[in-house]
Amino acid sequence: NNTIYNKTKDNNKEKNNKKETIPYKKIIEHLNETADRSFKPSTKSYRKAIKARWNEWYDDLDTFKKVHRYLQNNRGDSKYQKYIRPSTIYRKNKFPKYVEEFKYDEKKKKKGSAKKKKKKVKKKSEDTKPDVDISKFRKKRPWK
Repeated sequence: NNTIYNKTKDNNKEKNNKKETIPYKKIIEHLNETADRSFKPSTKSYRKAIKARWNEWYDDLDTFKKVHRYLQNNRGDSKYQKYIRPSTIYRKNKFPKYVEEFKYDEKKKKKGSAKKKKKKVKKKSEDTKPDVDISKFRKKRPWK
C-alpha cells in the first residue's frame, strides 16, 4: 500500500517538473527579436498565457518560434505591428488559429516548391533539345 502512494507521488513530481520547464525567457526573447520589441519575460500575465498554451498541445519551443516568425512575416507591417504582443498572440482563441495558419502556409510553400522543381526539370529537358529540326532527316515511309 505504501509503494503505491510513493509511485503516485513520484508521478506527480514528474508532472510538476515538466510544467516547470516551460522556457518563458526563450519564448519572450525570441518574440522580442522577431518583432523588434522589448517585452519582459518576468511579466505574470505573459507567463500565465504561455503556460496555458504550453499545457494544451503546444509544448514545443519551435511551435512558438514558428508562430512568431509567421506573424512577423505576414502581419509585421505598421498596421498590425501593435498587435504582435504576448497578450494578443497567446490568447486562447488566437494562438491555435496562428498555429493552423502557419501550418497551412508551410504546406502551401512545400507544394509551390515542388511545382517549381518540376518546372525546372522541364526547362532543363528543353535546353537539351537540338537546335536542328530532326523531321527533315527522318526517312519517309512508303505507305504515307
